[in-house]
Amino acid sequence: MVSLKDVISSGFLLDDELVVSAKVRLAPSPQLRLHSVGDRLYYNGTSRTVESGTRLTHGALGVVAGPGEGEYWGEGLQLRFGGGESVSCYLGTLSRERPPPLPGGFALDEELYYNGTGTKFDNGDRLVYGWRGRVAGQAAGDLARTAVAMRFAHNQLTIGCYLRNLTRDPPPPLPGGFAPDDLVYYNGSSYSFDNGDVLIFGERGTVVGPPTLASHAEGLTVLFDGNKRDYQLLLNQLSREPLPSLPSGEYTWHIPGFSKIEETKLYSPTFQAGAFNWTLLLYPKGANQQGQLSLYLSAAGSATLPEGWARHASFTLTVKNHLEVATRSVMKRAQRNGANNQTRVG
Repeated sequence: MVSLKDVISSGFLLDDELVVSAKVRLAPSPQLRLHSVGDRLYYNGTSRTVESGTRLTHGALGVVAGPGEGEYWGEGLQLRFGGGESVSCYLGTLSRERPPPLPGGFALDEELYYNGTGTKFDNGDRLVYGWRGRVAGQAAGDLARTAVAMRFAHNQLTIGCYLRNLTRDPPPPLPGGFAPDDLVYYNGSSYSFDNGDVLIFGERGTVVGPPTLASHAEGLTVLFDGNKRDYQLLLNQLSREPLPSLPSGEYTWHIPGFSKIEETKLYSPTFQAGAFNWTLLLYPKGANQQGQLSLYLSAAGSATLPEGWARHASFTLTVKNHLEVATRSVMKRAQRNGANNQTRVG
């Protein structure tokens, strides 16, 4: 559009202020020309009730009454269904042919149960194992053949649900007498995943549904606080009650004059956590990737530890941002096993 050099040197700035603007002029969709007042079209969107109280039903036949209004201007039409008021619909939800039957043999407004893993969406809507909803129509886009749009009483919008996650009968209870949204605590061995997620002894999670793996039939799917995805666990790896705290400790290392440091490797003073001595190992210019600060947790005095020594720990390493501590500080959670020749973990 314009180079940064020109912006700075060619009169684009006034008192170091840049001014930009936009002018938008709408144009009607060319598809509108294919329809005329009086044409008969089918509604193939999800069933819904509009603000006027008129019910739009998937598969209903309507008559074109004019161009769309408001947000539908240029991209939709007004249709009159039966003797009710005209309703604006987007062109993408209208067709001259009757919509095909819904997949799975399901019918519009049929009551179905959700038996998949629980999910929460950005707008606050949810899918919960065992919830009952009604078929609202065909699912959008690529889901049209493998899912149907469902409307649940607690949600604002319809949600496309895979056919495999819907049943006409209520799904069986979850193993162990648990229910969706129950709080549980992890009492298995700590573990780290490639995506940055961790399972840590004592960590709290929420039951989101049954397992899908045959090997975990007597188990649950659980989403733990701070993790990106849910995990399938056996019942003996979970507790209803909070677990006793494991030995722990915390240490903060202040490094003055950091921008002037020329050393490639720095060790923090030794500190104690969980009855063990530790040190932080910092590479200001990176250990493996130049230009990327590297920080590790290391077993202090590992050379003098007895043969066969081992330490299993979950930990968090943080590089603090003083301007925006909560949003811009860099934090990494992990679980590592240090033993013999592996003296640093990070």
